[in-house]
Amino acid sequence: MRTAPPASATAPMQAPPLTSALPRKDKKRPMQRDLRSTPLWQKVDALLQEVHDPSIGKISGAHDIASSPDGQQIAFAGTVGIAKWREESAPSRICVLSLLTAPGGEQARHVEVITAGPLTDRLPKWSPDGQMLAFLSDRAQSGIFQLYGLRVGRLGEAVQFSAVENCSVEDFHWSADGSKILIQSAGLAADKSDATGSGHVGGDGSDGLPKWMPSVDDGNLADAWRALWVLYVKEEKLHKLTPKNVNPWEASWCANDQVVMVASDAPGESDWYDATLRIMDLKGQVEVLYSPKSKRQVSLPVVSPGGELIAVIEALCSDRGLAAGGLKVLDVHRNIVREFHFEDMDITQSIWKSDSCLLLVCLRGFETVVEELDIVTGQTITAWTTSDGCGSIYPSLVLLPSGACVTVLQSWAEFPKLVMLKGLTVETLISFSHEGHKKIQSQLGPMTTHTWKAQDGLEIQGQLIMPKTPKKGMGLIVSVHGGPTFCWTNTAPGGFSMVLNSSGYVILRPNPRGSTGRGKAFTEAVLGDMGGLDAQDILSGIESLCTTYPDIDRQKIGVLGGSYGGFMASLLPTLTPIFAASVSLSAVTDWHSFHTTSNIPTFDQLYLDADPYSTAGGRYLSLSPIMAAGKYATPVLQLAGDADLAVPCSQAVQYHRALLERGVESACVIYPGEGHGVGGFPAQLDVLVRSLGWLERFMPG
Repeated sequence: MRTAPPASATAPMQAPPLTSALPRKDKKRPMQRDLRSTPLWQKVDALLQEVHDPSIGKISGAHDIASSPDGQQIAFAGTVGIAKWREESAPSRICVLSLLTAPGGEQARHVEVITAGPLTDRLPKWSPDGQMLAFLSDRAQSGIFQLYGLRVGRLGEAVQFSAVENCSVEDFHWSADGSKILIQSAGLAADKSDATGSGHVGGDGSDGLPKWMPSVDDGNLADAWRALWVLYVKEEKLHKLTPKNVNPWEASWCANDQVVMVASDAPGESDWYDATLRIMDLKGQVEVLYSPKSKRQVSLPVVSPGGELIAVIEALCSDRGLAAGGLKVLDVHRNIVREFHFEDMDITQSIWKSDSCLLLVCLRGFETVVEELDIVTGQTITAWTTSDGCGSIYPSLVLLPSGACVTVLQSWAEFPKLVMLKGLTVETLISFSHEGHKKIQSQLGPMTTHTWKAQDGLEIQGQLIMPKTPKKGMGLIVSVHGGPTFCWTNTAPGGFSMVLNSSGYVILRPNPRGSTGRGKAFTEAVLGDMGGLDAQDILSGIESLCTTYPDIDRQKIGVLGGSYGGFMASLLPTLTPIFAASVSLSAVTDWHSFHTTSNIPTFDQLYLDADPYSTAGGRYLSLSPIMAAGKYATPVLQLAGDADLAVPCSQAVQYHRALLERGVESACVIYPGEGHGVGGFPAQLDVLVRSLGWLERFMPG
């Protein structure tokens, strides 16, 4: 067996060019609609069973972490495993972990589940005096969240605060004195971010209506507005704060009598891209504090303890809710804006330690880096780094009064655990790993970092996952992330990577230019060039990998991706004949029709930097995969959800029809009720089985 090169070594580029994949030898076979009785379904089901069955009735994950004011208790939304995991998604319950020191000096690690659903409870936040824990729950109506509260240390059911009628509550914040709660609501016709699955907050609105009843869109967005409310806790009075034509996407208290928010003048999901940072008093008087620079967005505003300074992330963002970039610090009264950024990493969270010190959580390549920033001198000190995945989608943590931090760590080699960071010491509070995870790990190969040079000499990074037992003739799957302003990080095994690697495939997860974690210039290099140099970065990575690992069969190269990764999985087979198969999920295939059917038409104008109505065509034509569909004979499996507002399923249908028209094998699978990406069971299981079957058919691992 050939010795593997160093994980982070830059791979040489000396092999002959990649050649076309061999023609298919099998005759076309129809794709079954129902795969549940197939051996492949049983295989994937057995793998997922190792993940889910040992977690039934147990806490299997943590998110929405919050510290009590004294730092002695940690609340979080804990995912609870269910026996019917094949039929529905696992709910979450509010959990409390005690950090109190026992009489003998030992830590008493007691976790208590304090809510019972029956649906989803999430986002716990302590009152400033620590006597009440508020949280969101959809226990009254599935998918529609309202604010509830529990008295700490007392027996009894959670009490619902004043309901926000015809809305779902998305977030809330206690005022510093605990007398008020700022509530952020969304109308039932408001759009959800594509980062969280797309669709409407209140569903499709068809509940209780006859099946023949048509859907109607007349451009009226009256029920799509988001709003801010102030709940006076003692009086139990709810007061609407935002005036007409102000749509808040994020908000926070600024002292006790003002609110800072990221807001737009209209409620459409596409309007978020043009949102500004604003301040508002309790009478609803609004002032714009900061308008981001051209093409960038502002997110995650946090206010200093004294209420004088506001830190906010400014970055190019392809999806609402996914922000990583530079930092702006604004003086509320003196109209001073200071900028802080790093050349080689992106900030994903900022936390005030004092009025002059910020804790910055950053992403540098595949590393999480925590920096302390003195906003007076501009000097930074590195406090902590890890190669593990940290927090949720992007790195994040919770600061305790003691200066310690709590977060969730995970990696390809270790399933998630809730930890406390004390200086350079990492203490595990709760491990969510179980025997099933260990069985899965025994079937998977190692993950390393693979680095190569792009055509223009730019260094590109990717994650390389080798099979447990490498052999000659291995198949390679290139898994492309969404965005494009996003990135792969070091996360625990799951989904496509787990299923494909356990089936013997080599997996390359590239972070081409346009990805986050490498600084502003790297991220913004994709503007006006989606599917240009970023696509070439991926092709260079394939060549590099096949050169470095000659046991990879060059006739067994496949590509897979969702969202922007789906766009790449549709585009790359039109650029080169090397791909034996492609699996494309929630993909843009035609930028023209995307612009007029998507709920985020600002996105394509921003990233293509072009006019969608230009008669010359331009980038809207040249960068659309459909214009060259079928140029090469790569069979493509298109997957989509019929409730996706961001990338309508018609994009998959168009590409599918174009391939068939050109005599190229294609299959198009549409999942009812699913949005951007397939998020629910058993549809998720079907996606994994169908995708694995497609790849094994054309390029067995």
